[in-house]
Amino acid sequence: MTTNTPNTISILGSGWLGLPLVERFVQLGYHVNASTRSAARLPLLTAAGAQPFLIDLAHPATETAAFLNAQTLIVNIPFKDVAAFERFVPQVAVAKVTNVLFVSSTSVYPANNTVITEDAGMELPDHPLTKIEALFTTNPAFNTTVVRFGGLIGGTRHPGRFFTGDKIIRNPEAVVNLIHLEDCVNIIAKIVQQNVWG
Repeated sequence: MTTNTPNTISILGSGWLGLPLVERFVQLGYHVNASTRSAARLPLLTAAGAQPFLIDLAHPATETAAFLNAQTLIVNIPFKDVAAFERFVPQVAVAKVTNVLFVSSTSVYPANNTVITEDAGMELPDHPLTKIEALFTTNPAFNTTVVRFGGLIGGTRHPGRFFTGDKIIRNPEAVVNLIHLEDCVNIIAKIVQQNVWG
């Protein structure tokens, strides 16, 4: 049975970034609800100290209401089905969630090899992640913070994987963004701890 306290966090997605987030927030003393789409991963979440949930946004889940019994929701899945999020966000809105952290991507910006800030307003309007971000940020039922990572490395993701096999690097002189898994976890943890919402 989950409890809704200021120390309860639900993490949607427990893969490359999600599982280390589970471990970090458990270490920090939070009660963590963590989801996976694979029943085989449920014991892994339990072993990490989380309350496990089997949730797949592509298929309505019976456990969603209990999973959302938290003050903070971290959405961390590489899933770009806008229609699925259109069904999910209203469920978040009627839950007890007050803060949402949506892990997005720098792919919402055009690949023009320049420095871009949010103030530039250069998000691609037709990109699925731009639309999904807006579903969260425009909902008045909760506060949303969006983080856009790019060039994820660390853990099982080595930057050398971009050069494996017969891959052709179309623009070998292009600047690349890289961010380490540990930095991603630290950034998200600080946002939650310091209440940097909206």
